[in-house]
Amino acid sequence: MATTTAKKQTTTYQWAGKGKDGKTKKGEITAANEQLVRTFLQKQGVIATKVIEKPKPLYESKGRIKPKNIVSFSRQMSTMLRAGMSVTKSLSLIAEGIEKPIRLREMIEDIRNEVEGGSSFSEALSKHPLYFDDLYLSLVSAGEEAGVLDETMNKIATNKEKSEAVKKKVKKALMYPTMVVIAAIIVTLILLVKVIPVFQSFFADFGAELPALTKAVVAFSEAVIEWGWMLAVLLVLVVVVFFYFKKRNREFQRWVNKVSFKIPLLGGILKLGSMARFSRTLSVLFDSGVPLVRGLNATAPATGSVIYEESTYEIAKDVENGAQLNFAMQNSERFEPFAIQMVGIGEESGNLGDMLGNVANFYEEELDYKIDNLTTMLEPLIIGFLALVVGTLVIAMYMPIFMLGDVVG
Repeated sequence: MATTTAKKQTTTYQWAGKGKDGKTKKGEITAANEQLVRTFLQKQGVIATKVIEKPKPLYESKGRIKPKNIVSFSRQMSTMLRAGMSVTKSLSLIAEGIEKPIRLREMIEDIRNEVEGGSSFSEALSKHPLYFDDLYLSLVSAGEEAGVLDETMNKIATNKEKSEAVKKKVKKALMYPTMVVIAAIIVTLILLVKVIPVFQSFFADFGAELPALTKAVVAFSEAVIEWGWMLAVLLVLVVVVFFYFKKRNREFQRWVNKVSFKIPLLGGILKLGSMARFSRTLSVLFDSGVPLVRGLNATAPATGSVIYEESTYEIAKDVENGAQLNFAMQNSERFEPFAIQMVGIGEESGNLGDMLGNVANFYEEELDYKIDNLTTMLEPLIIGFLALVVGTLVIAMYMPIFMLGDVVG
């Protein structure tokens, strides 16, 4: 039965002193007590003249743990384990070297305390499911069982780096058109709220009949000025409700996923991203010694798509019932013939992990090409859209000016 140990309390101290060269030095050290700080400085050839606890701010944000922090943690663990250090020693050194985010340091210290209390590394990580998912835990557990935890942690870091790279590529494809549309909306609102009312008062002084297009634009401007705040509130409400249900309602998630896959150009990119993550993740799990069914179940949430997640769970059930992986993938109707053939060859030759890695490489390269192609194709369409919107407003405002000669005459 595992026993628990008290957490090691550490404090950050500010110090000042003189080095061997006589120059004044100062800095900060985290230690259990003041005496340890003075002893450490003395060993470094510094005579401490002042050692005080660092004043705590009224409010200190602990920061947010990002995916890149988990990648860095995994890479550091791999390096230290390869150097022959124990898990607890590695965790202690990593925690000591982290200044921010504070939340990450506290989490690593908690993991170290769990391991010191008798828990395995994977069990200690499982206490923080927000940052270590089933995929991560499956890999670590397999690495512990096989006695190759150092290699496994390196594979985890590489896999997470590639997974984050795929996510960034997909976000890049969405970011450009989104930012341009937002910019177009802002410019349009400025014209409707600030510019058009000035032209309207100018035209009113002449009492001339306005063209139909100008009337429509003026009416739209008046509506935006009068009801714009309600439209803004409604838009915010719609966005909040959308993301609320998207996060909590499985059926709504599936519907959004299904619709997004049908969007021209973008749908293909989203599918490629999911298939790339499926192949890369399953490849790493299989090469790490994780049983295929268990690996498929761990891979499912990593696909980043509700549809592919559910398909992966179905594939896992078929494989568990005796079906070959390539046959189960074909039955799901979510994977291209190329991937199915490569998996089939991998199963026949006994190189399934390598073949899945090759499939992942192919999809990642194809993803790069499609994203670059999408950006190239969207540029003229977006420019045309901006020209249409802004041009219509400008033409609507200047059409009456061309008629002023008749009015004055």
